Amino acid sequence: LAIGFCFDKLPARNHLLSCSSCLLSPELLGFPYRAFLSSRDVEFQRLSLGFKCDLFTLEKRLRLEERSRDLAEENVRKEISSCQGLLQALIPLCDDDSQSIEIVHRLQKNLEILIQSMTRVSSRSEMLGAIHQEHRVGRAVEVMFQHVENLKRMYTKEHTELVELRQTLMQNERSFGSQTDKGTPGTPSDQHQTHRRTLTLRAFSRRFLSRAAYNKYIVRRKRNDNTSLIRLG
Repeated sequence: LAIGFCFDKLPARNHLLSCSSCLLSPELLGFPYRAFLSSRDVEFQRLSLGFKCDLFTLEKRLRLEERSRDLAEENVRKEISSCQGLLQALIPLCDDDSQSIEIVHRLQKNLEILIQSMTRVSSRSEMLGAIHQEHRVGRAVEVMFQHVENLKRMYTKEHTELVELRQTLMQNERSFGSQTDKGTPGTPSDQHQTHRRTLTLRAFSRRFLSRAAYNKYIVRRKRNDNTSLIRLG
């Protein structure tokens, strides 16, 4: 009768997510993780690692819960069959009592109804367990959707900055070429504008290189996590 509640009895999700949050704590990482990742990004990484760990144990846990369900149903069937045998043994003892025989027949019908009800309860409880699991996973899916939206916004912002950088480089090349052709160092205002553009380019370059280094670190981190998970599997 307890099938379907297997999802509620499994602590794997919470346990794995707590372990993954320990693995992703900034204190245990050899990189300034907090400087680049927001709390939402850290939560996404934690959920991602939890889902990956669950995939390695999903089939084993499924077989275990199916075996437990089948064992529970078999025990209930044995108990009902035993009750039916006892009622069948009472019938010869009640030959002279029609009222007792009628009660025994009613009990036999009730046991048959109980078997049918047990099958329906088993199916409904399994559906309820799936809905409970869906409710818990819904929060994780929402975090992943928000993370994807953040990535889209970051991509749009970086693409815009890249286009602006290209335009600035083209303007600097044209300005430098015109000054070279004239052979004059340019006015103080032109020199000041060129200096500002140079500082802007340097700042953008530093930011772009920092992001590139961070992306390389994340890729390397994911590869190491996948390798360790494969070894554990």
